[in-house]
Amino acid sequence: MTIAWRIVQYLHYKLLRPELIDQWDMKIFVEISFETSLKRARERDQVLFGSVEEVTKHYELRYLPGQKIYLETCQPREKANLVLDNNDLMNPVIFQKQGD
Repeated sequence: MTIAWRIVQYLHYKLLRPELIDQWDMKIFVEISFETSLKRARERDQVLFGSVEEVTKHYELRYLPGQKIYLETCQPREKANLVLDNNDLMNPVIFQKQGD
């Protein structure tokens, strides 16, 4: 995974906040289940965190709760022009929302 893609992943959870929403010509929401996110993190982030257990701990105590707060308070899926279902990396699905 390139550093640019990691930056996009990180920023994705910040860019559709109310104070930034009007700055974008196109708003894309990348959708992934919490289960899939944790599964990928366990495979990807073992070196970063030292073990699968530490990856799980960080995601369950910090990252996933933070994502839930963002999803509930900012409602980025509803504000996006396009939604990319990225649960299946080999078969992503793009949805264009009605009226966009």
